[in-house]
Amino acid sequence: MGKLRSCVLAVVCTGMLLFSAVPMSALPVAQDDEPDCVDGWASLASVAFPGKIRVWATCTDAYEEDLREMLGIVESLWEPMTEFMEIEPLPDEGNAAAGGDSAIDFYLVDQEIGVPQRGSGPPAARSFGYSRAAAPFVGVANSAFVVMRRNMLGDPQFTDTLAHEFFHVLQQARNGQLGFKWDIRPDDDPDWDTLVFAEQWWTEATAEWAAFHFTREMPWQDDLRLIGHRERFSYFLDHAASIPLHAPQQRGESGWAYMYSTYIWFYFMEQEVGPEAIAEIWKAFGELEPGTVQQATAIIDAELPFQEHFRDFAVRNLNLALEPGDPIDPDYADLDPQFPGGDVSPPLLVGGTDADAWLPVASENENPRRYADRLRSLTAHYYRFLPDPQGGKLILDFSRLAPAGDLDVDALVEIEGRAWERRRLQTGSATTLCLSAPGDDVEEFYLVLSNHNRDLFSVVEGDFTAQVLARPCGQEN
Repeated sequence: MGKLRSCVLAVVCTGMLLFSAVPMSALPVAQDDEPDCVDGWASLASVAFPGKIRVWATCTDAYEEDLREMLGIVESLWEPMTEFMEIEPLPDEGNAAAGGDSAIDFYLVDQEIGVPQRGSGPPAARSFGYSRAAAPFVGVANSAFVVMRRNMLGDPQFTDTLAHEFFHVLQQARNGQLGFKWDIRPDDDPDWDTLVFAEQWWTEATAEWAAFHFTREMPWQDDLRLIGHRERFSYFLDHAASIPLHAPQQRGESGWAYMYSTYIWFYFMEQEVGPEAIAEIWKAFGELEPGTVQQATAIIDAELPFQEHFRDFAVRNLNLALEPGDPIDPDYADLDPQFPGGDVSPPLLVGGTDADAWLPVASENENPRRYADRLRSLTAHYYRFLPDPQGGKLILDFSRLAPAGDLDVDALVEIEGRAWERRRLQTGSATTLCLSAPGDDVEEFYLVLSNHNRDLFSVVEGDFTAQVLARPCGQEN
């Protein structure tokens, strides 16, 4: 561990406005009572879920219609999400400020007012809503309420954000004290570490996963989900080469939205072992003490171990339609057809152009091409190469990247006259491909280097070499 820097910024949980909007019709509500106005506010309680849900709005404009639409959205999410998590929100304390009963309160707010009775302002300018912890606080669990922007009601992003924020409410029913703590993370300067009051990645990542998962059967959300996947996945790929998947983030700092984009790990987990894994993670979180980050990471790891599966995640993130052969199978669009399969790919460290990717035949006494690399914990780097077709063999040597035990190397290779295929290459040594042999005549290939060690301070560094020689395999000088 290096020297320590401190970084302190304000913390608040919000649903971010990142995506464009598509209109949505109101949903039906099982509700007979008319909302009454008291002190300028009206509320509507759920008949379908008595004593559990109450929605609020100021008595302005078409507030009765707005309340019914809001209640319909909440009710459509309540049952599938609570059954999935195998828990309901912790009822609030039911005093006057908390709405006069123990139901979970959902507020439709005007931007100039907020929710003064709960001491809460309106959502931020780029946010559709937020959730906030509320009494009672029982062990590590607590109740919560949700605040949503009224003028965005009817926008599909409203439903998406409400699902995200309601998942936070359910998280807090399991463990509301696990997300934020003082933590130390590696700095960009290897001689320094940074002290932050950070939100742990799993809080926003699983809530964002939930927003995609629980709107997947809502056809009116399809366009937004396509936009959402593209925005989040692109953001992840743009930053994932340098920021560990599980790096603690502090709200307001540059790049803090990265933790939202790490939903893609839980999307990958769902595709590999099923969505129940996410519910099991939060059930296990309920047994943890506040701020026990290492234990929480171990729980996530137990559902889908990074050591065995992070390399598969890194390959799937390449997100290319490589035909024939399709070595990235399954791909993310197999789980959700709205995922932009083949449209979004990670930046290449080498090989963005054919000229950059070209590996010419080298003379026997010529030094191989050398590529320096440094992979932080749970990151991946991508390369593309075009070996000279006149070559007899291709030598790839990863022996200078250490520690070799933390490194995985995958090659996606196109064989002349055949198909694309995936090969798992040896680390700590050299691999030779006999370009003159029918099964090894590589026309093009991608390298995926990944560090599967979940220790946040783990680093694989050094360099690897690539060289094409004219001499075929088996022939001596």
